[in-house]
Amino acid sequence: MIVNYETAADTEALVASLDVPDLEVIVVDNASSQPPAVRTDSARLLQLKQNVGWARGSNAGADAARAPVLAFVNADARPTPDDLRSMGASLTDPSVGAVAPRFLDLDGSPQAFYFRFPGVVSGLFCFLPTGQRIDRWMGSPFIRHRTYSAGADLPTDVDQPGAACLLVRRDDFVAIGGFDEDTFLFFADTDLCLRLRQRGQEVLVRWDVDVVHAGGASVSLLSQNALRAHVQRDYLVYLRRHHGSAAVLLTKAAALVLSGLLPAMWHLLRLRPRASWEQLRTTMHVVAP
Repeated sequence: MIVNYETAADTEALVASLDVPDLEVIVVDNASSQPPAVRTDSARLLQLKQNVGWARGSNAGADAARAPVLAFVNADARPTPDDLRSMGASLTDPSVGAVAPRFLDLDGSPQAFYFRFPGVVSGLFCFLPTGQRIDRWMGSPFIRHRTYSAGADLPTDVDQPGAACLLVRRDDFVAIGGFDEDTFLFFADTDLCLRLRQRGQEVLVRWDVDVVHAGGASVSLLSQNALRAHVQRDYLVYLRRHHGSAAVLLTKAAALVLSGLLPAMWHLLRLRPRASWEQLRTTMHVVAP
């Protein structure tokens, strides 16, 4: 399953690399200006009329698929057919709910693409721009409380690998309702892995399977403001589902104070009223119902 949005060249290269008889390849195009050309016998192109986002696009591909194992692969990841077969074999164990590979950067170095589930407090660092600055100030030991370090002493069973290459049994995927379509681009994979774990299943990383993942193919098309807006909106969907409305209110209150009122006061003290107002306006847009 490949969800394509303005990444035709990457998608076409990936499809060509997976052109083997025993793999069913479905490309879901999210109304790109230039849809990919799918020219292999094993691949099908499903063209949507509008950009419905990654979660809905992935679900649409899963609905169209016939295989008992679903592999969700980003256009900028490069698993081989043997990689997918090997990881799929791990799903014969019913205690395993999902499988991912060891992700590598383009230079071959291990990629930090494995995450702990965000809680009400740790999730503030997903939500607030302030969190990024605190990360830089406190350094990697602090960050590793929330994410797994890049390939060093990682457990086989992690909370959540990124879904650049993630395999799930169709029966399990259907049983838990697929990806949460209230999300658009982020946290759908986090939510899926958490729901599999709540069923008592493991999310397995196959450290013996290496998959190169360039990262950021579609995301790079977004401005920083648009990217942050998607992260914040999708995080609140995840937070409400797993921690309730009170956690959402707490997160919005923290955002209002830390990203709105305090920076606005700082701008006023420096005699920058326009910047102060813009800071408040932007933050109110985020925390509004």
